[in-house]
Amino acid sequence: TTTLRELLAETSLTAPAISRLMSGVAPLWLLSAPATVLAADLTLCHPRPQGNELRAAVQPVGAKGTHRVTVVAGDRAGLLADTIAILTGEGLSVASASVMTWPEMALALHAVTVHAAAPVPQRVWDTIGERLQAAHRGEPVADSPAAPEFAPADRTEAVVLGEAGDSSFVRVTTPDRPGLLLAICRWFADHGLSIEAADVSTAQGVAR
Repeated sequence: TTTLRELLAETSLTAPAISRLMSGVAPLWLLSAPATVLAADLTLCHPRPQGNELRAAVQPVGAKGTHRVTVVAGDRAGLLADTIAILTGEGLSVASASVMTWPEMALALHAVTVHAAAPVPQRVWDTIGERLQAAHRGEPVADSPAAPEFAPADRTEAVVLGEAGDSSFVRVTTPDRPGLLLAICRWFADHGLSIEAADVSTAQGVAR
């Protein structure tokens, strides 16, 4: 956390804002990406979004066709699921994701790494941004392509590793397939459960 605090001190974030954000971060989220990447994500959190405001940023990362999409908004049920649905509806494949929520500030940050088989035109990113804004405002998302239909797999392991107060740590290991992350996020949202922190990765056809 020391490195992350030092990086944030060089940004537009105020000292009190850095203190509030850093005091609530989960170790799982801190391990999800390099400090420089996490610092860039956190800069979107200040000043705190108001009302139905949603901020989104996209940056190319790693291999060609891979992008990191970061979304910051007031926390609400289904926020991550809506984001995943809109991204996958555009044919983007989710390679990894990280989630951080500050319940005391009703603030959520999630970053999704997606891969596209072909270059993504700027107009598509603009459309994704508009759809994210509409979904967060509770408005119909016009002309939004349907997300991939999810087909359950037999070889899925879901384990609750323990509880800390009102929170539980859930580990899911399963073959990767279209619609998987969306199905998991929707299940939690439909059951009134908030994802406070998450680290999602895919390797050799297995999602964790």
